[in-house]
Amino acid sequence: MIRRLLTAAGGVAAAMLLAAQAPARPNDASTPVKVDYHVHVHSPAILAIPPAYCNSPGRTGKCDPAFQQALPPRDLLAALDRAGMRRGLVMSTAYLAESPMMVPPLSNAADIVRAANDWTVALARHYPRRLSAFIGINPLTPTALSEIAR
Repeated sequence: MIRRLLTAAGGVAAAMLLAAQAPARPNDASTPVKVDYHVHVHSPAILAIPPAYCNSPGRTGKCDPAFQQALPPRDLLAALDRAGMRRGLVMSTAYLAESPMMVPPLSNAADIVRAANDWTVALARHYPRRLSAFIGINPLTPTALSEIAR
């Protein structure tokens, strides 16, 4: 569901960030690297948004109830461990603040996007052997290019 919301511009920025944080190769080439390539953890800046976003008149479908729940980083790491995943690619949900489906739009959306992306990148930096970060933006907003550049 969330994958459809990612944009080409957001994907380019995410790919650049991911490339900068590429993990070292495992010592044993025969051991497969298990990666959850699509993980979302809402930052504190975003936690208040999912209920309004999911109930917005701009939405065309229902949200998965799990999408509205907080997932603390320790719970994410425990879930990765239970699934046998060595790495997770964490995608910022910052774009929710500027989503065209967010009706009415948030007046402080750009500030929320910045805070959410900062938190997601900091999370990956805190767990560099386990997590890599993708930032989130809405490429149609006036602040998109400056957020990518930042």
